[in-house]
Amino acid sequence: MKRVANNRRYYELLHQLEDLDPKWSEHIGKEGKLNNYYTEGDVNVPGKVITRCREILAELRAMVDVTERRYQNEDSRVATRLLVTLYNDFGLSNKEIAEILDYNESTLRHDYPEFKDGEVVPINPFVKLKDEYGKHISAS
Repeated sequence: MKRVANNRRYYELLHQLEDLDPKWSEHIGKEGKLNNYYTEGDVNVPGKVITRCREILAELRAMVDVTERRYQNEDSRVATRLLVTLYNDFGLSNKEIAEILDYNESTLRHDYPEFKDGEVVPINPFVKLKDEYGKHISAS
């Protein structure tokens, strides 16, 4: 996030979005990635309105420098927590683990805490590990 340099334009776009469709957030559809919609949106709203709302939203996001988040499914989230637990057992700090896994330290601390003693892994995760040359490491 950054400060909006031209806040007049920012608020004009917000008002355009609200005037165009007061329930725009419900009507534009679902996003798989940032500005990448996998649903068509509400069938009762004209396509031109949905398209324009998406364009305005993309421009607003660009103005505040919103970047794409790294979304993970439950399997990969548990796998990351297992790796954090492993590295913590070897005495590494969250800062060092964040550098190894290429995560923000705060995200790692809040979203991927290590497993506590006696905590059961909720799923049967499949962890892919690579060596320094990029080859996959397997148990066999």
